[in-house]
Amino acid sequence: MVKKKILIPEYWTEVNLNHVATVVDSRHYTPKYFKSGYPLILPNNVKTSGLDLENTKFTNEEDYLNLIKDGRDPQIGDIVYTRNASFGGSYLITKKQNFSLGQDLVLIKPKKIVPYLLISILNSELISRQLNTLITGSTFKRINVGLIREFKLIIPEEKKEQQKIAKTLSDIGNLIDKLETLIEKKKNIKNGAMQELLTEKRRLEGFSGKWKTVRLGNLMGIFTGNSKSKFIVNDGKYLIMDMGSVSSEGKNISQKYTNYEDDFLQLGDLVMPKDDIGGGNIIGKTAFIDKNGKYILGD
Repeated sequence: MVKKKILIPEYWTEVNLNHVATVVDSRHYTPKYFKSGYPLILPNNVKTSGLDLENTKFTNEEDYLNLIKDGRDPQIGDIVYTRNASFGGSYLITKKQNFSLGQDLVLIKPKKIVPYLLISILNSELISRQLNTLITGSTFKRINVGLIREFKLIIPEEKKEQQKIAKTLSDIGNLIDKLETLIEKKKNIKNGAMQELLTEKRRLEGFSGKWKTVRLGNLMGIFTGNSKSKFIVNDGKYLIMDMGSVSSEGKNISQKYTNYEDDFLQLGDLVMPKDDIGGGNIIGKTAFIDKNGKYILGD
């Protein structure tokens, strides 16, 4: 597989993240927890679509004020970024919210770049490839705050051009959201139809005698893979399918490249995570392999 080159105007500049933004680490201590109070945001609460506060922890005013000291008070236009690779989330703050950051989070404060453009870059393949080479730790993979500050970005220096690009990306994002909402409605209609087909009434009316309960293993071969982490490269020909390659919606989001030439998956194979270290609710979610000779089975 040949990767497409990203065409970038020659006058754009390569800079480190700390040239255009201030990266502030969270305070490294665990506060007291309460059933209510000030939300304490942890990596599993951070989603690109917003903050998931359903399962968040709370702290009191004393700890909250301590946690937001020294530039750690989240402001509109700041970006909350997880440095725990099991989650890999980022969130652009668009309204004032009184919350504090837990460990494994950083606050990115844009200075010379439009915030929406910056979060678009942070969520792009440009950064994901850098992350794949920088994450450390065998089980819980984290990236050092100093390395986050050294992320390489390629941007136009003119704010007006940044704003135009950010607006275009925002418009595209809004269109995608509308399309995804429409697709979700269609899925619900499909699921409703499937449920109707599987009811006792429908079976008796038109499918009597043709349905039976079977074990999944009697219909297909089921295999587990092993880790391919040591074979990850930036410019590989193939993509590794591991636990982090399937989203909580069952989509293929593989981003790790390799030149390892074994354990190929085939068109029509299904990939299902059987572990969920990151807490992303992915156990049992199933992704479809859409091409031969493209994906390698990982752990």
